[in-house]
Amino acid sequence: MSNDLLRYKLSFPEPHTHYVEVEATIPTRGTPSIVFAIAVWTPGSYLVRE
Repeated sequence: MSNDLLRYKLSFPEPHTHYVEVEATIPTRGTPSIVFAIAVWTPGSYLVRE
């Protein structure tokens, strides 16, 4: 198995809250830093929910 894969681990510690915990393993290939961004909106809505 290659270590050059972006991997996600999802867990639902309290399913009734409808929250998911996301753990990402990101290969850097020796780069000292990376920029990682994800969308913050809800599909079908332009309101940012926090």
